[in-house]
Amino acid sequence: MFKTAHIIGSGILLAFLLVACEQTPSYIISPPQMEDLLVDIHKAEAISDNITKYASEGEKERLRQSVFRRHHVTQAQFDTSLVWYSDHMTKYSQIYTNVTSRIREEDEAVKNLLVERKTTPLTPPGDSVNIWNKASYFLFEPRLYRHVLSFNISADDNFRENDLFQFSVDLEGLPKDSPDKARITLVIQHRNDSVYSVVREVSQDGIATIEAQAQNERVSRIIGSIEVPLHPMWQESYARNISLLRIRYKKRPNLPQANS
Repeated sequence: MFKTAHIIGSGILLAFLLVACEQTPSYIISPPQMEDLLVDIHKAEAISDNITKYASEGEKERLRQSVFRRHHVTQAQFDTSLVWYSDHMTKYSQIYTNVTSRIREEDEAVKNLLVERKTTPLTPPGDSVNIWNKASYFLFEPRLYRHVLSFNISADDNFRENDLFQFSVDLEGLPKDSPDKARITLVIQHRNDSVYSVVREVSQDGIATIEAQAQNERVSRIIGSIEVPLHPMWQESYARNISLLRIRYKKRPNLPQANS
């Protein structure tokens, strides 16, 4: 009987430890709050893209900051949470599945940004197309906790199985004496909710390229980020000539087949 109780107790302890390992740290925006925040961010971006008043980058940024204030979240908290979720893509994938579902139900205008378009694709057709939809330049200002550039691009009917995605950026001004390195993350989320991610660390200025290939499934979205060291905080750095190429697999015959 003692042995039985001991086994049961060990099982309970193991289950507790497994649950604890899955918990989101207290300094990270929780999944429910992150979901609410991302819904409002997408709506704000839809407004800024469609109303002339918010055409400038400054107005877009002010609108984005107003969303953060409404949710009692700072830019630094949001960026830190994005970095954490990039290392826990199963959680992030589920959050974005919920975000997409809610936007489809709540707002028809924003729905057009996320749902597959059957008549007018969001991206041009072709075998090698730059699908980057943000500015090609970004200033990192660690002292303002502006040290992460994140992106999220929805797929459309011009995306194919086994498409290759090549992200490229010219980095300048990275701290030379920092023990931390810049990090580039590129994630493919498939329609079946599986994810494939690639991470590259960068320690010096210059052009950095990272590639990820769809894993024999249609793509739902491309998620990624560039994170530069937070210290020294006075060190500003730049990302120039940012591009994200969608390349047809037939154009890269020497690439190995993707693993399922």
